[in-house]
Amino acid sequence: MPVAYSDAYGNRTFTNNLIPLLPNDCIYIFSDGYADQFGSSEDKDKTVKFLSKRMKAELLNVCHLPMNQQKIIMENHHDKWKGKQEQTDDVLLIGIRI
Repeated sequence: MPVAYSDAYGNRTFTNNLIPLLPNDCIYIFSDGYADQFGSSEDKDKTVKFLSKRMKAELLNVCHLPMNQQKIIMENHHDKWKGKQEQTDDVLLIGIRI
């Protein structure tokens, strides 16, 4: 369901979901800009998108760390991935620890 929902999409309804949270859980909210960023793959002759699968793996690698360290690591990952490529979209990543 798009965020900018309108009647043009027909009679769709939103579904509310309750997710139980425990102390020390982390919640991440992000735009598609991080995952859509073009950068260097293992094959240095190609540029590919970072993709959400890789982003999920990176978040799982850092989620146990303090939030300030996560920020630095994720910024460094993005910058390293992007390399000399121009940034293709806005990048938003918000992490919250319960």
